[in-house]
Amino acid sequence: IRAMLLKLHQGDYTPAQLDAEERRLYDLFQSDPDPLKFLAATEEGRIRSQTGIQDKFTAGLEASGQYLEEIEDIFSSHGVPVEITRLVFVESMFNMKARSKVGASGIWQFMPSTGRLYLGIDSVADERNDPIMASHAAAKLLRANYEALGNWPLAINAYNSGRGTLQRAMSVLGTDDIATIILNYSGGVYGFASRNFYPCFLAALELSNQYPKHFGKLKIKPALKYEYYYPKSPQFFGQLTTAAGANWDEIVHLNPHFSEAVLSDARKIPAGYHLRVPKGSQARFARAEAAILNGDLSPTAIAQTEAERARSEFAPGSSSDSGPAESDLISPANALER
Repeated sequence: IRAMLLKLHQGDYTPAQLDAEERRLYDLFQSDPDPLKFLAATEEGRIRSQTGIQDKFTAGLEASGQYLEEIEDIFSSHGVPVEITRLVFVESMFNMKARSKVGASGIWQFMPSTGRLYLGIDSVADERNDPIMASHAAAKLLRANYEALGNWPLAINAYNSGRGTLQRAMSVLGTDDIATIILNYSGGVYGFASRNFYPCFLAALELSNQYPKHFGKLKIKPALKYEYYYPKSPQFFGQLTTAAGANWDEIVHLNPHFSEAVLSDARKIPAGYHLRVPKGSQARFARAEAAILNGDLSPTAIAQTEAERARSEFAPGSSSDSGPAESDLISPANALER
């Protein structure tokens, strides 16, 4: 790129003599009247390159269908514009396993220190990796940024560089205009990544909302259908899942926040802590827990329990859609807190 810019600066050519890449670069500068524009562009720090991310972005778009509608509802509930949910693509490309080298984790890339302000991080679960709980946390943080800074562009930029950095920029430049700050402020952690964070969000918003135009037809995954089960007593993840006759991989996918200690049954899920289960299986998990507490986990006993349940549902005078008894379940009045 530097060699092409130097060639363009020398000027001993006509546009028709340029190859396709040189002409593309030439055309990018046509609105700039500065005769030294090509030379200036070769200065230290002006040229940057980045590998393409289209494959990662489209994969993230496809994966986001599992949660994005619910995340939009979460942002709305916290008074945050739903458009800002697309910031998740800048943070992680909606990669459920996203981990940064500096310790950020989850689709919203919370650092441990910030995460602990809103989420539980312990030997049972790292709730930064729970897309739903982390989205509540992200919405709360963005809302707090907005209330402190006064507009959403600054609130978004502060998600990357910190509220204090943007407050200093506003004080130094005497403005709350994001474009002025991006072009003119530098200091502390406000470097290349921070200046480009808001433009990257705008690009992600356009690409995600208009993806057929940019990427063609994608296979967007359907929204997950689940409900919450709250164990009445501490339970081993694997034992409870097996007793309920559930698919282990499916339950793990629904609960990405659980630690390896929980998934390996080295630690128990605490009583009352939420467990996401497939839609319609809450009562089955309640019966499985009852079998565990009664000490009878034999397949025959569980099958008999299921058969008795089925018979009672279709007995004269019964209602097959009456659902589990209130005593079988812990109320999901607060599904997102321990």
